Amino acid sequence: MYPSLRLPWSTSPSQAETLYRSAGLLRTKGTIFLLPPPDSQLRVAFNNSPRPKTRMSSGAVALCKHFERRQALQDLDKARTIRSMLGYDNADGVGPGADDGNDGSSGSASVLGASRPDGAAQSYRLSKRKEGDAPHPYWPLPTGSNDEKTATAEKVLDKVLAEAVWRNVMLLHSGVAVYEIRVLGGWGMRWTLAVERDGDEVEGQGADDNTSDSVRQTTTMQGEDGDAVVLNETNSSATVKPTAADPKDEESLAQTNWKITRVTFRGLLEPIAGLDHEL
Repeated sequence: MYPSLRLPWSTSPSQAETLYRSAGLLRTKGTIFLLPPPDSQLRVAFNNSPRPKTRMSSGAVALCKHFERRQALQDLDKARTIRSMLGYDNADGVGPGADDGNDGSSGSASVLGASRPDGAAQSYRLSKRKEGDAPHPYWPLPTGSNDEKTATAEKVLDKVLAEAVWRNVMLLHSGVAVYEIRVLGGWGMRWTLAVERDGDEVEGQGADDNTSDSVRQTTTMQGEDGDAVVLNETNSSATVKPTAADPKDEESLAQTNWKITRVTFRGLLEPIAGLDHEL
């Protein structure tokens, strides 16, 4: 999926890259070799309320907002269709058959009184009837109580986690990375990760420290703007000593010893525009 976005792996990979690749993750422009949070942490961020007074999960809120935006776009398309069928398809909005009102009638009245061609009228009526029955190509419509909407959203999360074929961690800007998960159809979800460079080296921490089996402990808290987040209190075994030090070099950033300090669910992903042929 999306072969044009993938970058080749290093011929002499670092420990971080080896761990990242072995975990089944992908490399694209902006990728950093940081193992993402486990699914359990992703679920916590998804299911927590985005704000103190919100009674739905962050995932349910995102799902509802998506359908609100979709309806707004449908309404806009509907309005454009009506204008086109009425003949409002030129720059000044005046349709065919409109006059300047010199015969005692107003131009706007003649436009509004114009009849659509029978074929166009029939097509429009059919599209209106089908509009309400057409399912979303990716997600179910959240309906019912807040709890029911939250349950609907969690089923979508279950599907994404179970059927993911695209997992990628990318650095957006200083201190913020994004973790994208997509299924075979190209749609999915994303989480933002608050990250920072870890100055501690994994190597040489002591004879009793098993760095390959480090334990990740988590807790939840309310983040900025009421976002539900998860804190990672210890380094995961994915964090390793960086092999380069130039922060302006993308390869250096990929190899940097990163650690995750916060996980926030950010929303739903549709397939990448213009790349349907690569699915």
